[in-house]
Amino acid sequence: VTEVLSNIPSVNVDMDGKVSLRGTENVTILIDGKPSGVLGGDRKAVLQQIPASAVDQIEVITNPSAKYDADGMGGIINIKTKKGKLKGMNGNVTGGVGTNNKYNFSLGLNNRTSKMNLYANYSFRHEERSNTGEGNQDNFFPGQTPYSYSYNSHGHNQSEFHNGKLGADFYLNKNNTLGINGSLTKRKSNQPGQSFYSFTDVQGLQYTTYSTRSTDDDKNLSGDAGLDYKKNWTGSKRELTGSVNYSQNERSEEGTLESSVYSLENKPYQLNENLNKYSAVISQIDFVQPVKESGKFEAGLKSTYRKLDNDQIISTIDSNQLTYSINSLKTDHFIFNEQVFAAYSMYSGKWKKFEYNAGFRAEQTLSDGQSRSQSLSFTNDYLSFFPSAFIKYPLSKSQDVQLSYSRRVNRPESRSLNPFTDYSDSLMLRKGNPELKPEYIHSMELGYSTQVSKFNITATLYYRHTDDLISRYRTVDGNTGISTSTFINYSTSENIGGEAIIRYQMEKAGSVMGSFNIYQNTVNGKNVEADLQSSSTQWSGRLNINLKLGKTTSAQITGNYMSKFNSPTSTFKGMSGVDAGLKQEIWKGKGSLSANITDIFETRRMEITSFNDYYTSSMIRTRESRVATFTLTYRFGNQDSNLFQRKKNQRSNVPQTDTPDMIDF
Repeated sequence: VTEVLSNIPSVNVDMDGKVSLRGTENVTILIDGKPSGVLGGDRKAVLQQIPASAVDQIEVITNPSAKYDADGMGGIINIKTKKGKLKGMNGNVTGGVGTNNKYNFSLGLNNRTSKMNLYANYSFRHEERSNTGEGNQDNFFPGQTPYSYSYNSHGHNQSEFHNGKLGADFYLNKNNTLGINGSLTKRKSNQPGQSFYSFTDVQGLQYTTYSTRSTDDDKNLSGDAGLDYKKNWTGSKRELTGSVNYSQNERSEEGTLESSVYSLENKPYQLNENLNKYSAVISQIDFVQPVKESGKFEAGLKSTYRKLDNDQIISTIDSNQLTYSINSLKTDHFIFNEQVFAAYSMYSGKWKKFEYNAGFRAEQTLSDGQSRSQSLSFTNDYLSFFPSAFIKYPLSKSQDVQLSYSRRVNRPESRSLNPFTDYSDSLMLRKGNPELKPEYIHSMELGYSTQVSKFNITATLYYRHTDDLISRYRTVDGNTGISTSTFINYSTSENIGGEAIIRYQMEKAGSVMGSFNIYQNTVNGKNVEADLQSSSTQWSGRLNINLKLGKTTSAQITGNYMSKFNSPTSTFKGMSGVDAGLKQEIWKGKGSLSANITDIFETRRMEITSFNDYYTSSMIRTRESRVATFTLTYRFGNQDSNLFQRKKNQRSNVPQTDTPDMIDF
């Protein structure tokens, strides 16, 4: 799925699989319109492994209305999984193989009658990827002799992912539909790694070294169960919908750590155990009432309850007796609960040529955290209000202009609140901040779209103002040279930018789509340090070429680039990559054979420089990204095109309040 997302305008995916929308990683990612236990606490790892064959459609909403949850500064990405809509019995099966031991398989079945629709999907993925890292840090603390250290690391990740989904829609009568669905996901991975450190004095002479070896076995089991109800009224567009969804995720990790500093008869000096439990219950009811010919009133209630229980046990060995005992300094048990109660109302209408929408949402948040290992508890309850407005005006039959505004929130994640200090890297510690506050965002967009001959052109100007910006903050102990990374609230940030998307449709040869996004980000952290502020301009571009090489043969080439980016304490160098694919339809259109290669020139790598008055550090990380895959797909059963057609995205690509951009598969 991350490879799919990297081809969508406005969306960027870095080397580690982190997803950002118009320059911000603060994006709400939903599966089938709901937060899912499949994602749990490690959404980037799961998104990298879900096969694209399980996805039906991706929605991108950059400025959501009051109808949607207020979470996420950048907006919402909704991943819709496949749910068959063809009449009768039908299905598809896909198998693929990739370089360096990568395999995937998926099967989808569907049976639809006038009384019910039954569907089932299964996906499997096995993947192995290597990763490397290297870096150095120069320290020049007052009153101390300057010194430096460098490191390099190598790792390997082997993972397997199984996902099954089963569901049914029951057409009770003409006006009532009941749906039930459930999914189960099992994932496991093994990640051995090693690191080497070298320390040098001011003359560059090495005076000490040490190395570490680690293992990490990760098992993850998650499930979702949902019940949906929909009622229509004959002769009216009035609609009532309700849903209840339960998600649960349990992740267990076991690992070891060895170091050349200790000589323990080939025994690791540290054993790691971690059990992470996540559960959520979401209930929602929505009502739509038409008003005259062009008006519409909408209202709804929603309740969300989440619980995270993370128990980490670290045992270290006694070098004399060679027995293990729990290390209280490194052991942590953290429990976090969050409840959000929401209510919204919204009215949409039309006045002359103007289309408009205005809404208001209120959310009451009740959250509490408990660090049992540090005997610390905290609560953070707050009531927030989120207005939204949208207006659209057609300049002509082929030109539209639209303006939208919304207020949004980014609530601190549990890991950023946990006060526990992570000592997994003895030179670079990490900890959370229980006093972290939510950040609030005012988002405005002005969009224009037009159709000129075979060109579809959209342009958007956007502005975001953020209060209490949540950011990473790194300090270094002048006595030891050990750094500590945590989270803090900066005073404000401002993000102003523009985006253009141009699509050219050729009659027979295919299409070309190019997108360009540029923005200036200004951060004000004077509340932390007087001179802690930055202003940086970043841009990204993407070119996607689809070619029809024959009646049954097509090709695609995609290239993207993310420019250099500065923050108050670091600089990101930039990253680029080129992907290509070839597809051949076979078996009279019932099957296809495709070949793809990602990052052809192996240019996707992360380079970051961090600094303050007393140190400068640089880091380069790479992950196996040049991967070739070969995929075979076969479709069988009834193919009733009158009941199921792929949507063609003829409307504007400018994200609107209630008509998001959609990409179908």
